[in-house]
Amino acid sequence: MAAGAIKAVLEAGLKVPEDIAIVGAGNVHYSDLLRVPLSTVDQGSSVIGESAADLLSQCMEAKAPVSPRRIFTTPRLIVRDSSRRKETVV
Repeated sequence: MAAGAIKAVLEAGLKVPEDIAIVGAGNVHYSDLLRVPLSTVDQGSSVIGESAADLLSQCMEAKAPVSPRRIFTTPRLIVRDSSRRKETVV
């Protein structure tokens, strides 16, 4: 969605980030390859997947029902050009 937002902003004749700053979520593999590299929130997809696989494995091996658990991951903001304001010289 954020890549589409960048495209729409540029097609409208505006500039990213000078006129509109954009931040995506998920840190998709192409975020840094876009015309304007996309700032993103990295939600730790690999860690989430590994945790889910571990929980599934525990559930499958358990002799009794496994109690629900919450696992928290810490997101990281990755700042790239789509939200980085350029300094203006006056």
